[in-house]
Amino acid sequence: MTALSINSPIVVAEIAQAHDGSLGMAHKMIDSVAATGTSQIKFQMHFAGHESTMHERFRSHGLLQDDSRYDYWKRIEFTTDQWVGIFQHCIDENLDIIVSPFSDYAVDICEALKIRTIKIGSGEASNLHILKNISHRFNSFILSTGMSTWDDIDIAFKILSAESNEVAILHCNTEYPCPLDKIGLNNIELIKRRYGCLTGLSDHSGKISPSLTAYAQGFTDIIELHVTYSRDAF
Repeated sequence: MTALSINSPIVVAEIAQAHDGSLGMAHKMIDSVAATGTSQIKFQMHFAGHESTMHERFRSHGLLQDDSRYDYWKRIEFTTDQWVGIFQHCIDENLDIIVSPFSDYAVDICEALKIRTIKIGSGEASNLHILKNISHRFNSFILSTGMSTWDDIDIAFKILSAESNEVAILHCNTEYPCPLDKIGLNNIELIKRRYGCLTGLSDHSGKISPSLTAYAQGFTDIIELHVTYSRDAF
């Protein structure tokens, strides 16, 4: 499994939890992503017992079959053997794999399965524990910055790049969906100038125009987009 390869602009297809816990859907999405011609696919790796408790309630309850966030994480998690099959399918389709781990246990699984590129989601950008845990175990990182201050990004970048690791930073607005007037593409240039690293956009608008505009500005190396078969899907 290769580290992040730069052929600007990289388009990262983010599966996240769009499979809704269906192993068959996860594999079908791999086929669909491969058919688009992109070379990068991303998953979020969740294990309920290692990142949540039965007492963790939804901030906004939109999943009718799950009484708690723990129930949701438990329903959508895959076993290690299932992850092995998912990643092998990606390799067979010539897709480079990027994973966001959300617990120490998930980090251990990523290391055991030789994942080379780790994505730090916006919600973990100030999680110093997990940043320090991954910084010496992997050498290729993508950092999203939604909700982060410049100080937060400074600290995260320092930790992740301490051992001459490859670090890319994505501008991100953590609003779903993000209105076009709140995307803030100017931040990509600011990030490029401040850190001198690979930069890009993690887009939650559901529109094509932000990605095209970001690339046209000339500062965007990576564009991350969530995958869905239909915006009307559950």
